[in-house]
Amino acid sequence: VTVVRAARVIVDAREAPLGAASVVVREGRIVAVERGRDHVPTLAEGETLREIDLGDATLMPGLIDSHVHLASDPSRQWWQTTVTT
Repeated sequence: VTVVRAARVIVDAREAPLGAASVVVREGRIVAVERGRDHVPTLAEGETLREIDLGDATLMPGLIDSHVHLASDPSRQWWQTTVTT
């Protein structure tokens, strides 16, 4: 079980940030967002706790950065292959 703590947590873009909060992740899935940085989840037998403190950062749980350039070649001038004359 991982708890990620941050100064601000945004769970809905239409609402103001929650302020200090703890995000609980179990088996790779977010299972809870709790107000305050001191939340400690109840652990089942055999579970261990990993804590990550992001300090003054703002956390947006569930946001996926899918902006990648897997096929880019930085050694060439990219615009020559994308612009036709």
